[in-house]
Amino acid sequence: MQKSKRVEKPLPIWQGRRRLYLAGLVAMGIAQAVVILGVGMLVARVFTRIGNSPDTGTVADVALPLALIAVAAVVLAVLRWAERVCAEHLGQDYVVQMRLRLFRHLLRANQRVAQRWSHGAMMLRFVTDLNGLRRWVALGLGRLLVIVTTAVVVLGALTYLQPMLAGLIAAVLLIGLLIGGLIGSGLPAPTRAARKYRARLAATVNDRVSTVSTVQAYLQEQREMRRVRRQSKDLYRELLGRAHILGFLQGALEATGVLATAALLIAGLGLVGEGRLTAGDIAGGMTLTGLLLSPLRDLGRIFDYWQQWQISHEKIAGFMRLPARRPRTATPAAVDIPPEGPGHLRARGFAIDGLLEPCDFDIEAGQHIVLEGANGVGKTTLLLTLAGVLPLQRGSLELDGCPLSAYGDMALRRAGIGLVSPDLGLMRGSLARNITYANPGASEQEIAAVIRDCGLAELVESLPGGLKTRLSEGGKNLSLGERKRVMLARTLLIGPRLLLLDEMDAHLDSQSLKLIEAALAHFQGTVIEVSHSHRLSLKKRQRRWLLQERRLNEITNDSVEDLC
Repeated sequence: MQKSKRVEKPLPIWQGRRRLYLAGLVAMGIAQAVVILGVGMLVARVFTRIGNSPDTGTVADVALPLALIAVAAVVLAVLRWAERVCAEHLGQDYVVQMRLRLFRHLLRANQRVAQRWSHGAMMLRFVTDLNGLRRWVALGLGRLLVIVTTAVVVLGALTYLQPMLAGLIAAVLLIGLLIGGLIGSGLPAPTRAARKYRARLAATVNDRVSTVSTVQAYLQEQREMRRVRRQSKDLYRELLGRAHILGFLQGALEATGVLATAALLIAGLGLVGEGRLTAGDIAGGMTLTGLLLSPLRDLGRIFDYWQQWQISHEKIAGFMRLPARRPRTATPAAVDIPPEGPGHLRARGFAIDGLLEPCDFDIEAGQHIVLEGANGVGKTTLLLTLAGVLPLQRGSLELDGCPLSAYGDMALRRAGIGLVSPDLGLMRGSLARNITYANPGASEQEIAAVIRDCGLAELVESLPGGLKTRLSEGGKNLSLGERKRVMLARTLLIGPRLLLLDEMDAHLDSQSLKLIEAALAHFQGTVIEVSHSHRLSLKKRQRRWLLQERRLNEITNDSVEDLC
């Protein structure tokens, strides 16, 4: 069998229309630089005029520059608003595409591997990690792009107009960056630790929400409270340590801005005394420094967003490395899958690594195979492989003469393989949505027929909303027998010719078992059933298979045939 070599990777930020948003942020940085330069020049002009005529005409001389400064302030505010909106567009567009890619990969992932992840860890990928990506892209990268563009344009222009002043301002900004990098280097450790404890806490709470009845039944409320309290304290401690570093970083950047401004003023006064700069130049330089240092204070948050981005990106990349269930191959045009068939299954060299040695078998149409074996030998895995939920590892399978191993998921569905298993539980939503989930295009007549055949008519009538009644997660507001009949109806609605049943008769009372048997009495195809109790009686020729020690055996009245 071919194996998929395609691995989903996190999206580059600069793809698609995000390039337009990035270009827009650069343009806004340039525009802000122009406004800041204009404000600096206007301030220098005001101080120069005041210095030239300190006693007369000062109001008239400075009225126009002051008015232009007020206009520039409004323009700068509008640019900051537009920057924030554009950056959020950038972040949201990236996260939406990333979320869809994550969800698509989840739907395609090998579920035996994916189940090793706790629900809490899985939710971290879709909530915390995606939010970490959004923060960096929108609030970190977007802001940093504008800050760098603005600083480069302003310093470039000043280098041409006032090289000495440009050098002083560049030195101020460089000092701030060095201090921020030095202090921020301590952020990764507490950030990773806080993430680890947050994941543990989320996994604990998620698990206890679904098993609260177990906790109550064994009177373990206080024990679980101690566990959550301990995990909350661990998270609290790491977040507090992270807050200390971030607060120190923010304070250091603020102090650097004040001290650097003072140093600029002292150095500028010395240059004024030497006649190399004017008082107006110093006033304009101080204004430019203040306007450039204001976004510099955001570097603490930007550095924090970058650290979160690195960790989130690493975790998402790990999730993307989950192996896919099967390669996405198209159905070859030369082979036609008949829409209907009797349900004859043929296997040659069929094997599951570590669970089943290569074996050959034929199941005639309409037969009932009862698969037995001890817990953990691989019975459910065998059914999931036959159904295409898990990838076929070795060998070939044919249903009514069609080699299923060469086809993708839609081909298997058209071939008519249906699976009823506890691993394929009910979903939150209406009863109608659950019944028609595998065949949303089913007609009202088909839905009514499957409801009748599966003995669900009385249940539908008893529910206050009928088919519109919403089921809770896993269908827990229904009894076990009702859930199994809904799952059976969902599968029968696709019209399978091969029906795979996993512990269908387990934990059912006699009445529920009779309803299941009555529903299957209408099914004409082939049935493969995993069962320990052999309680399900169908009007079909029955064969018994035993899976043990990685070999498949057929048991008859007087012999055991090894199929491997």
